[in-house]
Amino acid sequence: MYKEYSEKQISRMNEIAERLETINEIAESREGENKDVFTEGEQSEWDSLIAEYNDTKASIKTLQGPVCRTLADVRANMKLPVNEIIKNNPGGQLSYGDLGIRTFNKDNLGELQPYIRSRGRLGITEPLSLGKTIRAIATGNWGKFAPDEFRALGTGTSGGQWFVPEELSAAVIQMALAKCRVMESGAEFVPMDRKTMLIPKILTMPAPEWTAENVGFTGSRDMTFTGVTLTAKSVVSIIQLSVELAEDGVGVEKSIEEAISTAIAQEIDRACLIGVGGLGPTGIALTPDILTEEWAAAGAIAYSNLSSAYYKLQAENIDGNALIMASSLFAVLDALVDLEEQPVKPPPSYENYSKLSSNQLTAQGIMGSYKNLIIGMRTNLNLEVSRVAEDALTKMQVLIRSYSRMDCGIKNPKSFCLIEEAAV
Repeated sequence: MYKEYSEKQISRMNEIAERLETINEIAESREGENKDVFTEGEQSEWDSLIAEYNDTKASIKTLQGPVCRTLADVRANMKLPVNEIIKNNPGGQLSYGDLGIRTFNKDNLGELQPYIRSRGRLGITEPLSLGKTIRAIATGNWGKFAPDEFRALGTGTSGGQWFVPEELSAAVIQMALAKCRVMESGAEFVPMDRKTMLIPKILTMPAPEWTAENVGFTGSRDMTFTGVTLTAKSVVSIIQLSVELAEDGVGVEKSIEEAISTAIAQEIDRACLIGVGGLGPTGIALTPDILTEEWAAAGAIAYSNLSSAYYKLQAENIDGNALIMASSLFAVLDALVDLEEQPVKPPPSYENYSKLSSNQLTAQGIMGSYKNLIIGMRTNLNLEVSRVAEDALTKMQVLIRSYSRMDCGIKNPKSFCLIEEAAV
C-alpha cells in the first residue's frame, strides 16, 4: 500500500517537472519584447506547480520508491534561468503597497534574507554561499569548493555568464544594504520582481482655512498624488583575484562576498544621493523641487547652514531625521573656532538628527526624512567570470563582474534639502 501510494506521488512529481519545462520552453519560443517572460496565467500555473511539488515531496520523504526527478534537474535543463523569469503585468506597473509588497528598513533588514529565500521559485532554503559559487566558477572545481551551490545553480552560458538564483544572492544583497548610508538613515528597500514599479508621490498637501460660523469651507480638501516609477537599471561591480588565490587561498569566499557587497553598497549610495543621470537613477540631488541651502561662493560651510536646512524642512512639516555629508565638510565644522580660539558650539537643532559621512559625496550634504527615499532592486545577481578578459591571461588573474538592477525614487521632494556651495 505504501509503495503504491509513493509511486503515484512520484509519478505526479515527474509530471510536474515536465510541465515546468514546457512552460519555460513556451516563454523561450516567443518573439519580441515578451520573449522569456511569463504571462500572468503561466506565472500562476508555475507557482501552483512548484507549491504542489514541494508539498508532495514533503509527504513522501519517509517512504521508499523509485527515484524522482528533482527541481534541480529541471533547473539544469532550462536555457532560461528560473530567476530571470518575471511576471508579466498589464501596463508594466505595480502600485506601492499593493498586493502585499514587503518593504525593509534598518529595523527589519535582518528579515530580508529569509524573505528572499522563502519566495524563491526552486524552494532553496538552506544557507548557500555566493563566495563559494564564484570561487568554483573561477577554478572550475565545483566538487571541491561548492557542490551544493552547483546543484542549485544549474549551468552557465557558453559565454561564461552565470545567472544566480535570488536564494543564492540573498546574503550578499543583505550585506550590501546593511552598509548603505541611506539605509542606515531610514530609507526603505523594496525587492523588485518586475522591471518597473509605481510609487505614490505627494504633489500637494491639504490646505486648512479658518472660517466664520455657518460659512462653507473653500480650501483644498485632499492631498494630491502622482506616481514616481522605479525602473530597474544595472548596477555593476568588478573584482579581480589571482588564480593562485582562487585555487589555494584561505577564506577567499568571505573576501569575495565582502568585496561585492561593498562595491554594490557604495554604488547604491552614490545613485541615491547624487544620482547618475542618463540611463542611471536620478537620485536625491538631481530630483526637481527638493529644498536647497547654499553657503557663499568661495566661502565655507557653517553650522548656520545646517540650522537653516533643518528649519526649511520644518517649514514643510518635515522632521529631518538624518544628515549625510562629505567627511571634508564635517572636518570644516569641527575646525570652527570663536574669537577666543575655542571650538564653536553647534546650535540646538544639531542634536535632532543623526549625522553620517559618505565618500560618495565630495562637497555636498543632504538632510532629510530618509523614510521618503525608496530603493527598488532585483534580488538576483548575474555573474561573468573570465581568465582572459583585458590582460587577465598574462597576469594570471580572474576577473569577476557581477551586476543586478536597481532604481530609487522620492515620495515627497520637499522632504530633502541639498546643502552645497553657491554657484559662482
